[in-house]
Amino acid sequence: MVSKMKLSKDYELLLKSISVKELEILDLICRELTSKEIADKLIVSERTVEGYRKHLHEKLGVKSTVGLVMKAISLNLIPAV
Repeated sequence: MVSKMKLSKDYELLLKSISVKELEILDLICRELTSKEIADKLIVSERTVEGYRKHLHEKLGVKSTVGLVMKAISLNLIPAV
């Protein structure tokens, strides 16, 4: 029971640490858009998108885009596509 409580607390902290913009970018990554396409869509630089990607990798503890998508799905961070 304690581990479930800890998991839910960790999940709650994770959700609080991810910004609305990061969730928006995560959703677009999961829809297979490239950094350039995301940048064009959100009217920001490609470098800005790469920064958001880096922060998402760090916050979710993953190393690749595949890991990012898998973690987003497993944590229900994105709506079903």
